[in-house]
Amino acid sequence: MKKLTFCLLFLSSSVHAKDLGIQGTTFEIRERNLLEVIQTRLKGLETEGKLDDLQKDIQQRVSYKALNPTRLNSVHRTSEERSYLYDPTLIVEEDIKDHRGRIIHQKGTHINPLDMVSWGVPLVLLDGDDKEQIHWALKNHKDAKLVLIAGKPLDLSERHKKRFYFDQGGMLIKKFKIQQVPARISQKGKHLLIEEVLLEDKVQ
Repeated sequence: MKKLTFCLLFLSSSVHAKDLGIQGTTFEIRERNLLEVIQTRLKGLETEGKLDDLQKDIQQRVSYKALNPTRLNSVHRTSEERSYLYDPTLIVEEDIKDHRGRIIHQKGTHINPLDMVSWGVPLVLLDGDDKEQIHWALKNHKDAKLVLIAGKPLDLSERHKKRFYFDQGGMLIKKFKIQQVPARISQKGKHLLIEEVLLEDKVQ
């Protein structure tokens, strides 16, 4: 409480600091523009003949990352089947207005996106390094979107002539609290149905 009171007093316009005058030599404070720093550095590399090498290095790293995404080790193959519903309802934290200032949704309003749009085709998450999971997904989910938590999406896309995605940063895994794969996300009424599938009990 004392610290809070001090901060409030410090920020208050009614509190004035005592002018102690100038003590010693003073210097103008000037922050270098970040863009200027970058441009100066690039010009230096160009002068030294190293700019091309830098560009090639960046291209190689980006290419390698695209071909070899980081595996999500927090997820393992399904050992015990599990399913649960996910409610996508959002609570508006502040009034949402249109371009004329008219309120569209008031603060506190509950909005379920599934009231306005459909989830669409199922989304299947799987381990791209597991041949059984790939075989199961291609055989049983021809119209689904296949999202990897491990493996090489570009290689698999070329091999099977079907587009594979990758859950970069584990966004989907974290959002839907998925612990095992293969997992399937589909719409059920106004909820999403999350199913962690046990392959041994399914038709391969």
